[in-house]
Amino acid sequence: MVVARDTTTEHFLESLPLPIAVVGNGPIKDYGNKIDAHASIIRLNNFISEGFEEHVGSLISAWCTNCWWDVPYRNLGVPPFTVFNEKEDGGRVLLWASAMGAPKLILPRIRWDRQIRRRFNINKPSTGLLLLYALDTLDIPADAYGFDGMQGGHYWDPTYLHDHGMEVESLRKFDGIHFYPHPEVTTGGNNMLVGGIEGMWLFMLQKIQPRPKSILDIGCRDLRSSEHIIKWFPPFGYCGVDVRADWLNAGQEKNPQAILRVVEENDFGRSFHRRFDVVMASCVVYHLRDDLVEELFKAIPGLLHTGGRALMNVNIKVIEGMWEGLPFVKRTINFYRDLATKAGLLLADLGPISRLGYPAGVDASDNHMLELTVDPSHYVPQTSYSAA
Repeated sequence: MVVARDTTTEHFLESLPLPIAVVGNGPIKDYGNKIDAHASIIRLNNFISEGFEEHVGSLISAWCTNCWWDVPYRNLGVPPFTVFNEKEDGGRVLLWASAMGAPKLILPRIRWDRQIRRRFNINKPSTGLLLLYALDTLDIPADAYGFDGMQGGHYWDPTYLHDHGMEVESLRKFDGIHFYPHPEVTTGGNNMLVGGIEGMWLFMLQKIQPRPKSILDIGCRDLRSSEHIIKWFPPFGYCGVDVRADWLNAGQEKNPQAILRVVEENDFGRSFHRRFDVVMASCVVYHLRDDLVEELFKAIPGLLHTGGRALMNVNIKVIEGMWEGLPFVKRTINFYRDLATKAGLLLADLGPISRLGYPAGVDASDNHMLELTVDPSHYVPQTSYSAA
C-alpha cells in the first residue's frame, strides 16, 4: 500500500455526500435500514456486516482504519482512510501502509490525535471517537450508530473488553453528531450509565426525527431526573415548570442553562407563550386529578410547534394508592383517548417502552407511554407565540 498525496482525510470527509452515517462497533440493534438510507456510510476497523444486516446494514462508502496490526487491510471496494497522523507512534501508520500492499491510504493533514488529547485529556482515543471529533470540528454533521462510550463490547462479540477507557463524557461534547442509540442510555454489561426515568426519556427523545431543539418539561421538580436531558438539547432549549419554587431554585443552581418557571397547577407552561418541539410529562399524569389531566390535554395544542409531539407515561395496570403524599391514579387508555379527541389531539398508545427497544428488565422498562400530536383538522393559531 502507498499513501495518497493528492488528497487528505479532511478533504475526503468534506467531499462525502450528506447525510453521513458513522457506524461504530459498539452495541447496536435494529438500525440496519436506517443506516443504509444514508448517502454516505463510514465503517470502522474490523467491522462485520454479514449476519448483522438487520442491526448495522450492509452498505459502505468509506472505511476508516486505525492502522494497527490487528486490523488487516480489506479490499472493500471503497477508499481506505485514517484519522491517525503518519508521525504518530514512531511512524506506525506508514509502516502499516507499506506492509499491507493495497491501494492508496488517505492520511490526515491535521494532528487530530494531538488535538483531542489536549482538549479531552484522553491518552489513547479510539478510532471512532477521533473520527467523530474530526467531523464535528470540520462542521460536518453526521449520525453515529453503535457508540456507547466503550461501556460494552462489540455488537458481534459483547464479551470483548476495550482498553481505551470510558469515552461517554467526550461524546457528549459533539454538538453536530446525533447518536443512535444515545450513548447515555445504552447498556454496558447489565448496567446503565443513565438509567431509570431519565434513561427512559433519553431513549424516547433520541428516537424523534429530526432531532428536537426545544422541550417543555411539565413537572420537572428539582431537575434531578433531567440533567442529562438538558445537556441533550441546545443551550436554553430546555424549559421546565413546576408548582414549587424551592424545587426549581435547587435545580437552577446546578443547571443555569435551563429556563424554569413556577406556575399555578393548571398552567402547564402556557405562561411561557411559546411553542416547543416536544412537551414531556414525566411521572406527572398519574398524580393529577381528572380535571387537571383534562386541562393539560387542552393546553397541549397551544404548546406544540407544527409537527411537534407530547409524550407522557401513564399508569394503566398498577393498583391505585399514594406515593410521597400524592395520589397514584390508574386510568384506562380510553380515558386518555377521549380527552385527546375533545382537545383536538391524536393519541398513539406506544405501550411499555420495552417494546420500543428499551432494555427489558431495566428500571422503568415497563412504563406505558402515550404520544399526542395535533389533529391537522384542529387548527390552533400560532401568531401569538414566539419560536422556541
